[in-house]
Amino acid sequence: MAVKGPVSASNSLNDKRLLPLSAKKSPVGALFFYSAAMEGRSASGLFCFIQPFGMGESMEGKPVSASAIDDQVVEVFPNDLNPHGTLFGGRLMQVVDNLAAIVAKRHSGRVCVTLGIDSVRFLNPARHGDILVCKASVNKTWRTSMEIGVKVIAEDFRTLEQKDILSAYFTFVAMDEENKPIEIVSVIPETSEQHARYKAAEKRRQHRLTQR
Repeated sequence: MAVKGPVSASNSLNDKRLLPLSAKKSPVGALFFYSAAMEGRSASGLFCFIQPFGMGESMEGKPVSASAIDDQVVEVFPNDLNPHGTLFGGRLMQVVDNLAAIVAKRHSGRVCVTLGIDSVRFLNPARHGDILVCKASVNKTWRTSMEIGVKVIAEDFRTLEQKDILSAYFTFVAMDEENKPIEIVSVIPETSEQHARYKAAEKRRQHRLTQR
C-alpha cells in the first residue's frame, strides 16, 4: 500500500528509515511510513507525513475539524492481498488504527494508546489497484479518553465508482510522561452530523461500560 497525506504508525511497529514520498512501493510490502523527525516511528510501504497538531484550541475545547483527517488516500498493492485477491482485513485495520491514533494525538497533544475497538464492519472487499479514501475524526471526549470514528471508501481508479468498505469506532486514552492517563480538552461538534455522532458516542460508551 502507498499513502498520500497524514497517517501514523502504532506503537507496536518497528522503526525503519524515512523514505521519500515519491517512492510508490515497499520491497517487503509493509504498510506504514511517516516522518521520524516528528514522531520517531515508521514502517515501510505506506508513505505519509504527519501534519502539525490542529489549530483552533480554546479553553472550552477544540472543534472536531481541528484534528479530523479527511480524504486520506491509500493505494492497494498486490502484496496487500489475501489468496482470494482481496485486501487483508488486518492490513486495513492497521491503516485505520494509525489514522485514528493521529486524530487522538492531534486533539489531545499527548501520546495516546488504543483502549478498544468496536462496531467494526467490513462492508465490501477492496482489490488490487483500488484507491482507499479514509476519514477519521473525534466523535466525543470524556475525562481522559475519546472515541474516534473511522470510515473507509474504496474507489475504482478506472471508473471512479465508490463503495463503503469499512466503518469502526476506536477508543483512545491520553497518557502523560509517566504513562498514566491524563485529562484532555473536550471536543466541540460543529455540524449537525457531528452533533449526532456526539450524542451517539455517549450511548455507545454506556453500552461498553455495561460489558466490562
